Amino acid sequence: MDPTQILIIDDEKAIRDSFSAYLEDCGYETLTAENGRIGLSMFKAQSPDLVIVDLRMPEVDGIQVLEEIKTTSPLTPLIVASGTGIISDAIDALRCGAWDYLLKPVTNLSIMSHSVVAALEKGRLKKENETYRKHLEKLVDQRTAELANANTNLLQINTRLRHIVDTTSARCHDQRC
Repeated sequence: MDPTQILIIDDEKAIRDSFSAYLEDCGYETLTAENGRIGLSMFKAQSPDLVIVDLRMPEVDGIQVLEEIKTTSPLTPLIVASGTGIISDAIDALRCGAWDYLLKPVTNLSIMSHSVVAALEKGRLKKENETYRKHLEKLVDQRTAELANANTNLLQINTRLRHIVDTTSARCHDQRC
């Protein structure tokens, strides 16, 4: 099985390098991007399993990244790591698709690791649930088609029986049975 791939999008090189090194030590494969435009391009090309994104970046900000990924890949876990301690930023990020919000500087990287593990598990369960839902929908469609066929057959049989009964009744009436 391929290692889990995490895309880190942050305009601060030290943060990207720190997160990348730590996550690689945890057994993940990492990709890094210095802004949202490059990050979205990498996301489309690589389809990573999880994205960690900063909110305030040049060219394309983190909110735009969240919205784009949420639209194109709603089951991909998204974690925001931002240095702004503004509560409205956290609320906006969560409304735009973030699954978790970490406040930078992340001094204890095990907090990030915990967030990554939880988001990946949640993502796995969501994908499993989606697969199961699609399977059930297919099964319902199949059973509905089978019932429609059975109803059509029963209607045809009922029509033939009604014809036999009507024919028999008419003959019997004509012969004064």
